[in-house]
Amino acid sequence: MNQPRFAYGAGRIICSEGREVIGHDGEDESPRWLFRADDDVVGLALVTGGVMVADRAGTVITLDAEGRERARRQVGDELRGLAASQEGALALLGAHGL
Repeated sequence: MNQPRFAYGAGRIICSEGREVIGHDGEDESPRWLFRADDDVVGLALVTGGVMVADRAGTVITLDAEGRERARRQVGDELRGLAASQEGALALLGAHGL
């Protein structure tokens, strides 16, 4: 079972459950955009100008602030989590460690 993910800051709230990532306005909490990953989302983080998303299949996706996909990279067979600095430096947790 995939647990919901949540990140907030800079006037934005980002949450995910299953394959869906939803961007909300930080002031009134209204939903602004929806992105669907190819597999369950296991991590997400707010970065300057956008959002980083990791899915269980080992894909890291960069979204802009409006939820549009900007980049995609396959980094491994299975991911279990993601942490990122605001500048976009990543730490990924895989099936066998960092």
